[in-house]
This record gives sequence, structure tokens and C-alpha cells, in this order.
Amino acid sequence: MPGYGGTLQGLGGISGLTGWPDRWPVLVDQSYPDFIAPRFATVALLAALDYRRRSGKGQYIDCSNYENCIHFMAPVVLDYTANKRIWGLQGNGRVGAAPMVPFDAKEMTSGA
Repeated sequence: MPGYGGTLQGLGGISGLTGWPDRWPVLVDQSYPDFIAPRFATVALLAALDYRRRSGKGQYIDCSNYENCIHFMAPVVLDYTANKRIWGLQGNGRVGAAPMVPFDAKEMTSGA
């Protein structure tokens, strides 16, 4: 079935993490699920080719853009499971996203 990266970002939860807390969620600049799906498909294809070389049998590959998108939400799910922390829109303030947070250039150049 056809899928569209922008729609899959919403379904997979990615757009619920991108944007400012006082605004609507936004999509990442590129169609992220469309970008990562070929990498999963390539690994599956290589594994199937290796299996065919060893066994002589073929494989059926089912590569879902949606499932690939969900894979990258693992840190969010694990953080909720372990710490009951719900991630949301944080703009540039996401912990661990440095150097994405804004820095005061004057302070950085003055050596303070």
C-alpha cells in the first residue's frame, strides 16, 4: 500500500517530538520515513541473498515504512517504560540534542 512520509511521521510519533511547546507539532524537513526505509530494505535484501546462497531458498521481504519509523521511537518508549517520562515538544531544549540549543555567541567568544 502506498505511504507518505509526512503522514507516517504523524502516525509514528515523530512529529509529536518536533516543534515548540506553544505551537503545533511540525514535520521534519525531509520525509524522514522515506529516507530510512531503503536502509532497512537493503539490510533485509542482503540477509535474504546470504540465506539464498547458503540454503538455495528464497525469502519474502515485507518492508513497512511505518514499522521503520516506529523503530526510531525506541528511546521514547523505553524512557516512558523505565521512568514514566512523556516526551513532547521542546523546541531546541531537548536533552541530549546539543549542539542544537541556542548559545550566546558573545559569551562564547569572550572566554567567559
